[in-house]
Amino acid sequence: GTTSAFTTVRTITYDIEVPTGAVTVPSAFMNAGQTQITGTAFDVLSEVSILEVALSSDVAGGDGSWYNGVGFTADLGDSGVWRSTDSWTDQGAGLIDWQWTRPALDQGKVYSVVLRITDNAGNVKTQTLAERRTFLYDEVDPLVTLLDPNTEFERSLPTISGGSSDGASN
Repeated sequence: GTTSAFTTVRTITYDIEVPTGAVTVPSAFMNAGQTQITGTAFDVLSEVSILEVALSSDVAGGDGSWYNGVGFTADLGDSGVWRSTDSWTDQGAGLIDWQWTRPALDQGKVYSVVLRITDNAGNVKTQTLAERRTFLYDEVDPLVTLLDPNTEFERSLPTISGGSSDGASN
């Protein structure tokens, strides 16, 4: 047989650990001014290569409620449901911050978000519905009523009274 001289050192990392991730915004509520869903993802060995978001218009994440790029009509397993993040920032040591621009949402509805994260070794973590983040979308400003003082100028102000209401998030 033939032989050859050793010419190159090749180092590999054996990675069987799945990456992790979380939604950080929104926490429990989202308003009209918040157009981004954001979070973090982590994989120390081979680092994150793909982060995808799935959004449901149903608190339980039921069939026919997942956003597919056109509307909230798909099942979680359908094509087009997993949406790539808009961008991410590498924080070093395997940690990234990511963001995704959400579609238009309906007032007073509770939504569910799950993540699918892939690392450079091909390990995939798909969050279960038990791991989902839910939030109420509230685009209506609260109402405030000031009862006392009830004139432009006051000589004494022993009490300030009034009320407030918010029909969407109470």
